[in-house]
Amino acid sequence: MQRNCSTLSEDIAKECFYRGGLYHFYEGGPRSSFFPSSNRTNSFQPEDGKYCIPEGRYCNETPETKFWYPCDTRNITNDESQELFKSCYFGRGPFQLSWNYNYGQFQHFLALNDIKVDLLSEPHLLLEKMDPPLAMLSAIWFYMTPQPPKPSMHDIIMGRVLSNII
Repeated sequence: MQRNCSTLSEDIAKECFYRGGLYHFYEGGPRSSFFPSSNRTNSFQPEDGKYCIPEGRYCNETPETKFWYPCDTRNITNDESQELFKSCYFGRGPFQLSWNYNYGQFQHFLALNDIKVDLLSEPHLLLEKMDPPLAMLSAIWFYMTPQPPKPSMHDIIMGRVLSNII
């Protein structure tokens, strides 16, 4: 017997998965200026996370983002009225794998397991690549992997971390 304890519709659940849920609702949700106007709809696909626009929070330097690896600022369109940037590092997937060093560490883990993907050059593949499903794999990896000085989330949940460290 399959139980569905969610109150979300399938469309809303898909939206949360592909757009990072409440994390991107901070950006304005599916109609945020973070996304190209052609993608501001209620039907999302994994490839929709491929680009960002200059008005997007993660494509502009702010006190919060100035230490992030910058977006590739080359306009990939021939239309000067709408710029699209490729290779922006921001949280994608069920857990928020963000910053280029997280993408790089996860890419290294994948390479050690004979999964060839260049997430530093094409971070959108975290959502697009489904064989294996990198979004879910990254969530498990991020949950289980300590990043000193931070312990893994799993170790915190299991009580393996002294409370004064957190």
